[in-house]
Amino acid sequence: MSTVPASESPEARTRRGPGRPPGGPLNTRAALLDAGRELFATQGYATATARDIVERAGCTAPVLYHHFGNKAGLFAAVVKDVNDLILGHFAEAIEGKRTLLERIEAILDESVRMYDVAPSVGRFVVAAPLELARHPELRIAAGEMLRLGQFIEQMCADGAGVQVEPHRVEYIVQTLIYGLSRMAASPRPVEYVHAVDALKTLLRGQVFTQ
Repeated sequence: MSTVPASESPEARTRRGPGRPPGGPLNTRAALLDAGRELFATQGYATATARDIVERAGCTAPVLYHHFGNKAGLFAAVVKDVNDLILGHFAEAIEGKRTLLERIEAILDESVRMYDVAPSVGRFVVAAPLELARHPELRIAAGEMLRLGQFIEQMCADGAGVQVEPHRVEYIVQTLIYGLSRMAASPRPVEYVHAVDALKTLLRGQVFTQ
């Protein structure tokens, strides 16, 4: 698999929105990553063909194979690209936040902004684990799939104001994030915003009476 670097970071592409980057040979790699993410998320790995992906990216099949080796290599690269994007945004969001509650609320708010700009990110987060289970050739991305969980583990271990064992909090946070990713796949984005607001109300202890 080629290691030709992208000329534009995942964060920069998210800020400008999904789609093909400006012209230039290195930006073709970024265009393929964006096209792969969108089509893998909406059509599924098996249905999204190499032809569909290169047509969306505005290039040719040999270019895809040059950068990623094959379709499975592109999928693995998209997993890494999406992780870089999400974890970069989350790390920036929790900077300076001391308590775990502040950190969770910060990543929830950041996820609203991120998914608003690039809705296919949330859809891909939901789809990727299912695709790995279905297609043995995608196991090359298995290690990369662990990064979000590792980030959550570290965030929970460092966060103050927790009254239960850290591993229980990790389960809670992972459930929130993956559950919200399903909401991000909704055709009605406003539902995601409402879900985040509702979860923040729950986290603040404003739902149940004693």
